Amino acid sequence: MSRRMQLDRLYVQVRVQEQEPPRFLLEEELGRSRRDEAGCESSALDAATAQTYAPVDALQRYHRIVVVGDPGAGKTTMLRHLALCMAEQTSGQGLPELPAYVELFRFVKSGHASLLDYLAEHWESQYGFADARAYVEEQLVTGQAALLLDGLDEVMGGGSAKEALDAYHRVTEEVARLANRFPRALIATTCRRHGWRGGLTQFQVLEALDFEWPQIETFVANWFGDDDRRSDSLVRALSANARLQTLATNPLLLSLIAIVYERDLELPERRAALYRRCVEVLLREWDAHRNIARYSRFTTDRKQDLLKQIARHYHERGQRYFPEDDLLDLIADYLPTIDLPRTDNRDILHEIAAHYGLLKVQAHGWYGFLHLTLQEHFAATALLEEGVHGVDRAVAARYEPWWEEVILLLAGSLPDASPLLLGVLQLVPGPRRTRPSTSGRREILDLPGDDLFHSDLLLAVRCLTGSPRVADVELRQQIINTTWELLETSPYAEERRRTAEAIVSVLGSERHMRDIIAYIGDGSRNEAVQAALVDALAMHGGHGVGDRLVGLHALLSRSERRQLTVSRHVITAFGTLRLEAAVPVLLAELAEAIAAISAHRKPSYEIVVRVSTVVRALGAVGGPMQSVLDAMEHARDAGRHQDELITAGVAALRDSGDATALEDLQRLLVIDCDWFFERLQLAAAYLSLSGEQGVGVLLNIVQSDGIPDDHRLPIVAALADNFSEVHGRYCRASLLDLAADESTPWQIRWFALECLDHTPGTEGEIAALLDSSNAYVSTGAAATLAAWGAPTGLDLIHREIMSGSVSASLSYKAHLGHAYSWRGRIARRLAKAITPYGVSGMVQHLRALAETSHREQRDAYEWLAVLDSEAWVDSILRRYSSRAVRDLLLYSHLSIPKSRVNAVLGAVASDFGARPQKSQPVADRRKRRLLGKAAAVADDIKSLEIILSMIAHGDEMAEEAHSAAYTVSRRARVRVLRDHRIEPLP
Repeated sequence: MSRRMQLDRLYVQVRVQEQEPPRFLLEEELGRSRRDEAGCESSALDAATAQTYAPVDALQRYHRIVVVGDPGAGKTTMLRHLALCMAEQTSGQGLPELPAYVELFRFVKSGHASLLDYLAEHWESQYGFADARAYVEEQLVTGQAALLLDGLDEVMGGGSAKEALDAYHRVTEEVARLANRFPRALIATTCRRHGWRGGLTQFQVLEALDFEWPQIETFVANWFGDDDRRSDSLVRALSANARLQTLATNPLLLSLIAIVYERDLELPERRAALYRRCVEVLLREWDAHRNIARYSRFTTDRKQDLLKQIARHYHERGQRYFPEDDLLDLIADYLPTIDLPRTDNRDILHEIAAHYGLLKVQAHGWYGFLHLTLQEHFAATALLEEGVHGVDRAVAARYEPWWEEVILLLAGSLPDASPLLLGVLQLVPGPRRTRPSTSGRREILDLPGDDLFHSDLLLAVRCLTGSPRVADVELRQQIINTTWELLETSPYAEERRRTAEAIVSVLGSERHMRDIIAYIGDGSRNEAVQAALVDALAMHGGHGVGDRLVGLHALLSRSERRQLTVSRHVITAFGTLRLEAAVPVLLAELAEAIAAISAHRKPSYEIVVRVSTVVRALGAVGGPMQSVLDAMEHARDAGRHQDELITAGVAALRDSGDATALEDLQRLLVIDCDWFFERLQLAAAYLSLSGEQGVGVLLNIVQSDGIPDDHRLPIVAALADNFSEVHGRYCRASLLDLAADESTPWQIRWFALECLDHTPGTEGEIAALLDSSNAYVSTGAAATLAAWGAPTGLDLIHREIMSGSVSASLSYKAHLGHAYSWRGRIARRLAKAITPYGVSGMVQHLRALAETSHREQRDAYEWLAVLDSEAWVDSILRRYSSRAVRDLLLYSHLSIPKSRVNAVLGAVASDFGARPQKSQPVADRRKRRLLGKAAAVADDIKSLEIILSMIAHGDEMAEEAHSAAYTVSRRARVRVLRDHRIEPLP
């Protein structure tokens, strides 16, 4: 923690946004406090969409800001970087020239009542600057000085909680006084989230955001330096471990990971060791390194004991978030055991939450750990200390997704993991039943008690991650052999994925890596299995996997039997690993694939997918974007598959963030060809790379003479999507002109009005459009006014919907004869305007319309889907089953209400065998989507029984049904035995 580094070299830009204040949680939000079936954290607080800023932009916008964040969120570093930017700015940046950086806890410790007195004394002692106060005051008056005040929460020292709070109030009163006295001065202060007590009413409260992956990469590169190979190695290690990536979003925890890696040249095999180090630094070293003395009567060891008890208590109850009163009672019960009074419980909670951040406020009256991983770490440590009883508790919880990570951490910490493994596999110590392998491997375990999804086996093999000590030497290899057998025999893609990831996670030696690479390169093996292993290596393979895959690609290229599926997955893996070393390989592959497109008048889908795969990978690895643009130029040669190539190119450009591509993108936007949704994607990419300046450029194109309407429409649609995402406020005059232009197709005017939804103005600006002869323009204007808080046109919207004058979908017929449609776009926007005011009468009318055979029936379905989704499903299911399924498939893009999941699943299941023999790929794709949407919300045994019946039929949907049954069984907290019997968990 004492490493000294140059701030301008290490710093990674932290983003801030307007803080979503803590609020009361709704009942359904509390129900989501467990982790989801994939083992990822599911936050009970959904982040609100808000504009984000660089700190310097936020300070210039609001003038007075408080930046709050979790411990280690980068607040102090951010403030110091602001000071550096002001000191080193070039002319024209408009920042104050004098940054006055103050550590507030030092100000309090100095005993000064005036912050300026302290600052003058400090500058004189540090820099020899006599009479500094008069100079600082002069600069603050003119706005040429900025106050950068760090650590508002850190002023709360003293001998009691009351003294701490009094110190906080004294400081906020002084800061507020300075803000009033010097209105032109910029002032920024920082505070830990839980330490914020208000008191600065004229300040805008902003929240420091976690890092995203590009910032993680930049931080690591800055930490080690450009020429240090450890940088790439650590990035690969992080990219191969999804759980470590979630920790690395916190700058402090990322720093700790970098410290460990810098010292050891590797991350610990056992994650528990890394987590222990993080906790140790947070509790012992973080404040000590910064010379901060906090109010505390609680030793570090006692803190850890209490945190273990809290984690064990609430994990046992399946809670991610804890009621404050309940938590205080738990702490009060613990304190007498270490000879402290129960009444200290609130002070102890404040000590852990406000000062160290291991617990933090999640909402009013609710607490949780800083990160779910920390709760799991402390729960696993508690089980470890319980010995045999702890192992038994872990085994009993093995079917609960909520307990998986705890069990894995426990396995890596035990002095001998054999009892845990035997318990998970339902085996007893001693000789085990085995059977011959069908794939030529040694004998494998016979596990008659395992379930349909091989949950015992896959959990056991994952417990071998990090090579824990297993005294029963044969057991380890038997588990691995049995898992390989499952991988090679499973008919289900999702199960192969999970099995391959489990096998890769236990890579313990160079020999194991060689065996897997050799298996993938063997042309006689099943390509689906090989592809699953490649994907698993890309996600979890660890050190050295990138070089291995480059060599594997060369081997596949030279092979007489070209394994196209495997080769495509290897190329995708280059992108997943962000492997810069693969750029030459990808460029050569791209040249060959483009030549194949040029050689065919109608290239096959396989050829286009090959080009698209390489293009996506180039964007991810940071390859030359000119090559990506050159590939996109060939989209017209790809025939009906051109959208695949454009989609890939857009994804690559967005991944790269390369703004030098803007000119080429602008040229592609106006190219005269039969593109529509491709043009929509290109416009979206242009906006992503150009920011708000791109809005004006695209509007100029839309308003230019000679641009066909079918070229203009997707561009203005992209603008509407962009405005909804970033709350843009740009080019209002041009948008108002476009909306009012009666010579423009109504669809373009509709999208212009949709843009204006997010740029509030006065009612008079568009009131005239309410009288438009075009129903879409008039209702669109009414929707915009409602978005501005002036719901004066709601009767108009209601009337036009009831009369059938406006369709639910936005369609456009181009001059080439192609019809383009945004399904339900009009319905969603108008419903947003009118739903708060009641729609029951309208729903009854639409339900009656849906029962008829008129042409308006489908439109009624679309309106019902957004106004009353239950009525929508009911109306469809009243028809006989085959027609019901057909109609459901038409609307498979819409969400299914949970109350109707069983009915939808029943209709899909009853449709088996009713279809004609001729293949219907579109219907198959929609049916899979429908099953997936139903499974995404199903959580009951009845739904699971219906899905299992689809597996039993052996239908073409059996694979999707197997995956859906796995998901639903975990959510429903049941086991599915191999004979499809269902057993509820205890």
